[in-house]
Amino acid sequence: MEEYIKLTPALIQQYSRSSEHGREFSQAVSAMFSGTQALAISGGKNESAPLYRSWKLSLTGPHPQTAQDTLRGYIGFVTDKTITQIQQELHEALQLKIKTEKSGLALEISELQNTHLARVQRLRYALQIARAAGIDAPVYSRGQSMNDDPDFSVSLGARGLASKLNIEKKLSDLTELKPELRNRKYRLEELEKISIRNTNFPVFSYQVPPSYPEKREGPGMMLLLILGALLGGLTGGAYVLLLNMVVSRKPLP
Repeated sequence: MEEYIKLTPALIQQYSRSSEHGREFSQAVSAMFSGTQALAISGGKNESAPLYRSWKLSLTGPHPQTAQDTLRGYIGFVTDKTITQIQQELHEALQLKIKTEKSGLALEISELQNTHLARVQRLRYALQIARAAGIDAPVYSRGQSMNDDPDFSVSLGARGLASKLNIEKKLSDLTELKPELRNRKYRLEELEKISIRNTNFPVFSYQVPPSYPEKREGPGMMLLLILGALLGGLTGGAYVLLLNMVVSRKPLP
């Protein structure tokens, strides 16, 4: 509330009654704090717990319109602060998610590139071996079988290995053969398009909007009548005593 009062200098003049310089702000803060009430509204003993927490806010001010405007302005101020805080938290959570996705995707692509480079190098060695062995066409095309080397397979023959090596070299986007990586790239791109800063959303809803007080706050009528009767009795008693004193001091004839 202190921050709200600082940002609204007119409230200091409305709620401060101090004539001392420098004490107006503290007087206004004290007056608004003492005049503000926040009561939690809960169901009865036999009622189920409400889905949302409800609060009843009230504010006592020098005038009904001033109290209503102050309460409405303070609620708006708290709402804006809450939205800003939630937006900041969501923005930070989104940036953390994007950073995590980028790191994971970059790691998988790096592993895929290393695997690709190793596969290209194996094909080169296998092509050299096939040419040295005179295996030009695939072995199975001639109805032959052979115990192939698991590290440097030459069963495709030199022509098959050269074609496969050429295809591997032309791969510019390694995610083309990995659908799951393409899906992750798409999700990352969609996450980067999200904007939190300009997103507005309700943080609360009014059950009853701010209104004028239903009754004037202050001493009740019965209390005023009792005080008036006591004051009248004291005044009457003092008058009688004063009259007796005047009469008793008159000289006797």
